[in-house]
Amino acid sequence: EKDTVTILRPGAVTREMIAAELPAIEVRIDAALTVADEAPRAPGMKYTHYAPRVPLTVYVGTGTDVAAALREEVLRRTAAGERTAVIASNETLTVLCGIVPAAHTYNCGARGNHSAFAACLYDALRRFDDLPVTSLLAEGTGAVGLGLAIMNRLRKASGGRVIYV
Repeated sequence: EKDTVTILRPGAVTREMIAAELPAIEVRIDAALTVADEAPRAPGMKYTHYAPRVPLTVYVGTGTDVAAALREEVLRRTAAGERTAVIASNETLTVLCGIVPAAHTYNCGARGNHSAFAACLYDALRRFDDLPVTSLLAEGTGAVGLGLAIMNRLRKASGGRVIYV
């Protein structure tokens, strides 16, 4: 039987990296990262850690689907009198140009560049705390490799408000 290690909080050193370096050891992901009812076993993993002051909703799917869903949601919220800010990739923000004021956008780099996204995530979540916005939308990513850590932080920051498109 293989020895096992369990990742309690995903980060820049990914499951795949650990598995490549330690092939004789099984690398598992803690159930609390994937099962809603599981109690977290690591600090900073409860409830709405990293949460911005305004409600955050995360959209996950293919790039074009997420961009279209964000565009539709921003238009809906704007018509309802909300002031919405968006955290997204350069490609998605291009689709939202002219719909969301530039001051209410945060560019996390090229779509799929998880390193750039991870590097700016905390700043992005804090950026709009002192601006007159009523809601925050974010483009999520696939939960593989560094994307697992990004989505973990986004899921916690949003209180679980993740929409798959």
